[in-house]
Amino acid sequence: MPLYRFTCPECGKTDSVFRKISQRNQQPKCDCGTFMGRNIKAERKGAHTFTPYVDHNLSDKPIKVESYNQKRQLKKEAGVREAGSYVE
Repeated sequence: MPLYRFTCPECGKTDSVFRKISQRNQQPKCDCGTFMGRNIKAERKGAHTFTPYVDHNLSDKPIKVESYNQKRQLKKEAGVREAGSYVE
């Protein structure tokens, strides 16, 4: 059963509820008595987010790496390939 997230428009309380797909539009009642509205938003579980870091190995001086693209470019310039990367 999918997990659906609902939010109360009055008090702002959020709740996650397991429901059958056929019951996805049935609105639960909040503790304050108002029917909660369903949040239509894709959850990104396990999304690959990049954490900036300072690299001391690719250059003579420390470099702040702020994205996957920048990391890839720096490695290419240094002649380094990641394990499992495609070789042309």
